[in-house]
Amino acid sequence: MSLLEEKLHLPDLQFMSLCKEKYGLNRGIYNVIDSWFYDQGIINITERRKQITNFLDFNVDCMENGKLKFGHKKLNLYLKEYMEKNEVA
Repeated sequence: MSLLEEKLHLPDLQFMSLCKEKYGLNRGIYNVIDSWFYDQGIINITERRKQITNFLDFNVDCMENGKLKFGHKKLNLYLKEYMEKNEVA
């Protein structure tokens, strides 16, 4: 099992904390992203977490001072762009 695969299997709070450490993501934004992928039909938690980390890596250019900054209304646009460019689902 790779390091990434091991991280995908962490308990919820630990995985969310990992996203906070690596991307500066707060819990509220993490929950919005997680729910958005779930609503897109990615029910399997491991696959959803893989998509979450891929999405965050896809948007590292939005980082400011070690934190991802999407803006309140732009998050959905970034998620849709990610889905379109990566043919997810």
